[in-house]
Amino acid sequence: MVKPQRPFLHGKALLVSSVFALAGCAHVPDMAAPAAPRSPAQLETTQSFAALQGLFPADQWWLAFGDPGLTSLMDEALAASPSLAMAASRVRAAEAKARLVDSTAGVQAGFEASAGGQRMSQNQSFPPEFIPNTVQSTGQLAASVSFDPDIWGRNRATLQAATSEAAATKVDSAQARLMLTTAIAATWAELARLHIERDVAQQAVRIRASTEKLVEDRVRHGLDNQGDLGLARTRAAAARGDVKALDEAIAITRNALAELAGAGPDRGLSMPRPIASPATALTLPENLGLNLLGRRPDIVAARLRGEAASANVVVAKAAYYPDISLTAVAGLQSIGLENLLKPSSLFTNFGPAVRLPVFAGDALSANYRQNRAALDGAIAHYDATLLAALHETADAIARKRALGPRLADATAALAAARQSQKVAQLRYRNGLANLLQVLAAEDATISAERAAAALAASERQIDILLIRALGGGFSDEPND
Repeated sequence: MVKPQRPFLHGKALLVSSVFALAGCAHVPDMAAPAAPRSPAQLETTQSFAALQGLFPADQWWLAFGDPGLTSLMDEALAASPSLAMAASRVRAAEAKARLVDSTAGVQAGFEASAGGQRMSQNQSFPPEFIPNTVQSTGQLAASVSFDPDIWGRNRATLQAATSEAAATKVDSAQARLMLTTAIAATWAELARLHIERDVAQQAVRIRASTEKLVEDRVRHGLDNQGDLGLARTRAAAARGDVKALDEAIAITRNALAELAGAGPDRGLSMPRPIASPATALTLPENLGLNLLGRRPDIVAARLRGEAASANVVVAKAAYYPDISLTAVAGLQSIGLENLLKPSSLFTNFGPAVRLPVFAGDALSANYRQNRAALDGAIAHYDATLLAALHETADAIARKRALGPRLADATAALAAARQSQKVAQLRYRNGLANLLQVLAAEDATISAERAAAALAASERQIDILLIRALGGGFSDEPND
């Protein structure tokens, strides 16, 4: 004998089958597959990034400069910089969002308890004699369980998108740290350059003062005129003005360093003069182009946001399919609290719940296309970030390679200028040369001094550019 099907189960099965039949009403737009992100293997870097048996920068790379003033400034900035505090707050917000998404997936359970009183209307379809004419106490104890089987992977993709975005935000914090520390080091190197240039300017003051005194002596002896003396005094005053201008630039640079450190301008007044550290040789890690992918925070963040965008496309695609969840509620419910715990107060409700936005095809299509466009944009942003990183690294390497020969030429030019100045002054003292020849020789010496000093100071700045290009000690490997 065939056992008759229960009407409840038959109705549920009919509902589910009907909704699945309607699922074919909306179609995912037919779009070309997204472009694959570029890799360094597709971009020629072998000659520019020739290995020189080096390593990537260490985390606290500035310690290698051996400058206590710089180290102290870095410690202050890492502890008090508002930019790092803002980055840290964004990380906490993104991680909280990921935890929220994770907490709403899978099995959800809850418990509810309530008590109260009610007076029922006597004017209902029931005879009044069957309706209590007094306030009745009510109570309910119920436990509920719901489960989303995530058949189409929507929940998993949503969690993946939130997790990837949180990871990208954390890497953004590392990028903010890199930009802050390299900005401090570069500004510190600029302060060192200004001090060196001030030394050169102060030397120019001494040279011009010596020439002024020499011309005064010659005027007294009738060998030069007042026009020559006026010219010498004008150039001496201009040299003193150069020193004052450099003092102003040094003060402004100190203020900039104080701001970067998260301190007031008075902090700049107590900064010591930067220490001139010896030159460093150019060294590069092997497979630099490929290894740079995991060493540059901006590249890693761009990759993670590409993964988040890809997961969002999965979420948008899953929205076309039925959203199915299983729910069950059981508990006790009664009118009259004295009846709440009786077996007869038991109630249950269970079954599947299915949702399908059958008439939302245009909205689903727009949402899907929007997320596909975001994915294409994320891939393009990754490619642009990779290209920029490779070119920044190549520029820093080219500058480092060219600096040595340029510094050697500047040193040779300075030695020749100093010798020419000595000869010109000697000839002038002996009446064999005029003042203009002496002044021209002085100008050549001062220019050569400034050029050599600028190149020497720029070496540290180029080192910092290379450190920034190589990621400043960042690594996406957890144990690195």
